[in-house]
Amino acid sequence: MAARTPRARDAAACARGAPGLQHCHAPDDTGTPGWRADHALPPCAVRITAPHDPEARGATKRATSWLGDTVHLTATGDADLPHLLTAVQTTAATAADSSVIAAVHADLAAAALLPQEHLVDAGSLDADNLVARRQDHGVDLVGPPLADTHWQARTAGAFDIACCTIEWAARRVTCPQGHASGKWSETQDPYGTPIITMRFAPAACRPCPSRAQCTRSAQDARRLTLRPQAPHLALRAARARQATPAFATQYAARAGIAGTISQGVNALALRDARSIGRAKTHLQQLLTGAALHVGRLAAWFAERPRAATRPSRLACLAA
Repeated sequence: MAARTPRARDAAACARGAPGLQHCHAPDDTGTPGWRADHALPPCAVRITAPHDPEARGATKRATSWLGDTVHLTATGDADLPHLLTAVQTTAATAADSSVIAAVHADLAAAALLPQEHLVDAGSLDADNLVARRQDHGVDLVGPPLADTHWQARTAGAFDIACCTIEWAARRVTCPQGHASGKWSETQDPYGTPIITMRFAPAACRPCPSRAQCTRSAQDARRLTLRPQAPHLALRAARARQATPAFATQYAARAGIAGTISQGVNALALRDARSIGRAKTHLQQLLTGAALHVGRLAAWFAERPRAATRPSRLACLAA
């Protein structure tokens, strides 16, 4: 089917700010309206992608793409009790997982349901959340933190930031060869996140016998970028915990929420919104959560054990 060519009255509606039209086309130099190119479209967070639902947003997560909202579920994980939902959050599809944790904990605090430990995925476990959630509510976020992606951290024998000594009060970093950093600058990255940048003196770096383990630059000295002290130490502690044998056992309990999502999607059509608008979608998801509660409480009173996680066919063949 051929695409419709924008008409003059569409341009007039665009000038008046009609919902959706201002996102679809823009006048060119001659004043003739034309469809926007992909690179000229507004960001997904503000782009109206469904004319019948201005709140719906488009998003992609790994291999899944959808148009609408995102539901965030929080549930109990006691081994001897039914797993019940304690929070249901409905957000724009483009909302980052890390931005939802504060609202979840505020709701749980209001209902006196805050946990001591909250098992989350990597998308919710950033350095700022690790600090803020403990300071605000005393909740310990447990999950796999994002790995250090610098080449030094991924290369055996190279000197990553963990090999350096950080003196926070003196605003100085000392490398494994004993050289101290120079200017310590507190600034922000392009996303507004507070960071600290510093560099070592070229006179110390250039003749250093371990230079190849520090930097790949032919001339420049080593540069470092850190988070402020509290988030930096919190992230290091989370990475150290992930490397312990106890972490795997502790984090295995999070499989319960994955099972909850699977049950909601496959048995109760959790991802199929039956109404238009985020408020109605949220109400539907609350009712879906209530239906999950009824089934799980009935199973618990009937003393029916929870089903074990079913291994994939590939895993069965490899066993």
